[in-house]
Amino acid sequence: MALTDPNTTLFIIGNGFDLMHGVQSSYYNFRDTLGKNNPLRFALETYLNVEDLWADFEDALAHIDSGAMFGVVDMWIDDFAAYDPDAQAADFFLAVDAATGPAQTITNELPRRFRMWVESLKVPDIAYRPLDGVIRNSKTLNFNYTEFIEKLYDVDKGNVCYIHGCRRKEKYHPKDKLIIGHIPGAGDSGLVGDYSLPRYKSSRKQEMVEAGIETAARNLSWYDDETTKYCKDIITNHQGFFDGLSNIRKIIVIGHSLSIVDWDYFKEIIRVNKDKKNIEWLISYHSPRDIENC
Repeated sequence: MALTDPNTTLFIIGNGFDLMHGVQSSYYNFRDTLGKNNPLRFALETYLNVEDLWADFEDALAHIDSGAMFGVVDMWIDDFAAYDPDAQAADFFLAVDAATGPAQTITNELPRRFRMWVESLKVPDIAYRPLDGVIRNSKTLNFNYTEFIEKLYDVDKGNVCYIHGCRRKEKYHPKDKLIIGHIPGAGDSGLVGDYSLPRYKSSRKQEMVEAGIETAARNLSWYDDETTKYCKDIITNHQGFFDGLSNIRKIIVIGHSLSIVDWDYFKEIIRVNKDKKNIEWLISYHSPRDIENC
């Protein structure tokens, strides 16, 4: 590849960049760090309705099995003795919280365990730099949480936008939130419409179960919000970086799957460019599916 002009070139870096350098940064690697008996792994693998959640983990977060949790509301109300006429309202809400416990496990534990894993990632051989003739000290949109683009190729920190946060620890600065999630509207959690409500002889029990399922649905709507990646808001938070891409003439994409969850960022890059029709795109790909996403 001919040398690029760093002033008019944008690099877009995805997880394939880290993998290329030997970093164990796939979601399968994340799974393995959890261990087989970890409550978070159990909740993810049991309550997400996808064939292989680790293959497209962010999208998988949208497909939590709400029906499985609605289906145990009756059992938990009974276990907490909330059907008893002398029961407190707190017993009812504790029962519903127990029914939606797997969703709460994911929202509570995933950010913590995910950060622990990201902070543990290392490049096994810092002398191995396969992109020495390609990477320049240019503006870089980095979808990774790691700062390896800086350490390996001397790209200035000021040129890099860590669009989903960086694991970097800086004195006197709060840690970035590491953003992970699915596209808005992809979630099917919290929807009672497709769930067949049970029928009971006791009208009181019927009302309590229906109220419990409605409350569970609200809990799952909160789960959906917590696992959604709001790209438009993220773009607004980094608007200065995107506005600075107006004169970009060449875009080099390395190790990015071009998943639909990130399309808004690509649209914004094109929108702010003064000469969008003449941008030269150079895109590396790992599989035919990546080409289809183009």
